[in-house]
Amino acid sequence: MGKTRKRGGADRDKGGEGLFVGKHARQFAAEVCLDVYTDNPYAQALIREVAKARSKGSLGTSVGLFFLSPVQGLGLLSNSLTPNGFDAETEKLICNEAPAELRYVLTGKYNKDLGLECAEGSPVSVLLSNPNYSPREQAYLYLYLKSLAKPETGNGVEGLSGAIEHLGKVKSPDAATFAANQMELLSAYQKYEKNLTKLVVVTKQLGAVTGAKELMLIIPYDVVENVLEMKGFPVEVAKFSQSQNIKKTHLWCTGGVASGFASESKSKGIAVRENVLQLPHFAPKSAATQDK
Repeated sequence: MGKTRKRGGADRDKGGEGLFVGKHARQFAAEVCLDVYTDNPYAQALIREVAKARSKGSLGTSVGLFFLSPVQGLGLLSNSLTPNGFDAETEKLICNEAPAELRYVLTGKYNKDLGLECAEGSPVSVLLSNPNYSPREQAYLYLYLKSLAKPETGNGVEGLSGAIEHLGKVKSPDAATFAANQMELLSAYQKYEKNLTKLVVVTKQLGAVTGAKELMLIIPYDVVENVLEMKGFPVEVAKFSQSQNIKKTHLWCTGGVASGFASESKSKGIAVRENVLQLPHFAPKSAATQDK
């Protein structure tokens, strides 16, 4: 699955390629908590130049704070949405493996740990070959999918293959990041609530059904309604809920919700909550401002 990946979309392997330079880039990024696959051009230039210098032995292991000052907030690892969005073992894997090797390792994990078919053309193969995901996002998607399919306690969710097929179809880096964020939120919610039974795709959005036949949708937009994909969303969600005999539909949003969108959703029987990252499902107990 090397360079045959370029079948449309972006190629987000930059930062991790190039033998010695790629190795030093990943190590430097890990040291200073930068995402080696960040799309920010300044951060990419910084990582690349430091990696080149290190590969020639012209820069020591210690990196001065002056390297960090221009790029604070740009591609930092802390940009995950939840406290559970950072995993030490996954970070080690991202740091140690170049993009092609990382995809190879992930292929084995999907097959061995989740029992999924990974032959060419399979949903897993299509997902791992999608160039719109950065290798970091690919690694974390596996982590989130595994946490839903094989949780430490309780039963796993169904619908994994359908979710993977949906994830493999994204056609832009923004859509890929959005999809990875959705998976992170669903994984974090399930870790807290433990009531999801099946992953579903509703009008091009990932969601899940609970054991009580309730539909849970978590949308990581800053302001819901200001995005083209959300136009007509309440109507389509209502149709899906009716066709699946859903008893109640929940729409949780990480940002604000425009009043018109909220009113339309309510009229369709959709319970809307905004700024949900403040809920204990997604925040440390000390930072949570609301009870469940």
